[in-house]
Amino acid sequence: MALSKNSKLVSVQVNPASDADADAATSNQAHPWVHITTQHTFTDSSDDSVNAVTNSVKSIYKLDINAEGTVVGDTDYSDEDALVVSICDAIWA
Repeated sequence: MALSKNSKLVSVQVNPASDADADAATSNQAHPWVHITTQHTFTDSSDDSVNAVTNSVKSIYKLDINAEGTVVGDTDYSDEDALVVSICDAIWA
């Protein structure tokens, strides 16, 4: 049994800032944010009956804010799909 996983970006949604008057240095609400959906397909090369498809969703915000509410920098989204990186670069430039 050799399972493999294939992931494909399904959608990217850009959402406007929810509070344009919020402090841009400390609040993600002052910035647009990105919502992505990725489809994952799992297959077994030795058994055609073992296939599964699932979706995952993720939101990406401009600021990386820790559990204490402190901004620790900008969010690192460099490992995302190239399209997602391009969109984030454009909206947060």
